[in-house]
Amino acid sequence: MNEHYLDTEFQRADELIAKDLIEESKSVLNSILEEDPNYGKAHNHLGWIAKVKENDPVTAENHYKHALASVPDYGATYLNYAYLLSEQKRYYDLEQILQKAENVADVSKNSLAREWAYMYEDTKQYEKAIEKYKEYALTLYDSPLLEKAKEAILRCRQKLEILNL
Repeated sequence: MNEHYLDTEFQRADELIAKDLIEESKSVLNSILEEDPNYGKAHNHLGWIAKVKENDPVTAENHYKHALASVPDYGATYLNYAYLLSEQKRYYDLEQILQKAENVADVSKNSLAREWAYMYEDTKQYEKAIEKYKEYALTLYDSPLLEKAKEAILRCRQKLEILNL
């Protein structure tokens, strides 16, 4: 099959996910991988489905690893994998993924800053967390999200204050 066909099928799978037609989307994504086992975007989407819809982090991680190996410039995979690693509190692996993501043009920079901030806060590196929350906040245009970022900065400052009591 040609690449244009696979790209069209991938778009269809993406639209099925948007409509919450998960089984149909999985079928299309698996068909894509039968044609081209290295179609990384399909691996990313199957990873997302495994994690978010099926609560299967092992399958999700395998798909994310395939996706990163196949299309290292596809930004969505880095963030999806980061969410999984963050949830599992696997900070060493998370830091490695976030560092790699820094050099990928397609990665959402505000989401990346937010993920760094979460990791730093979780690992009690509050000064670094504050800087990343600020970086994140300055990219926002949505007032509720901006308020949440401000709250996160204040929360980290309070934690620092408690540490220094």
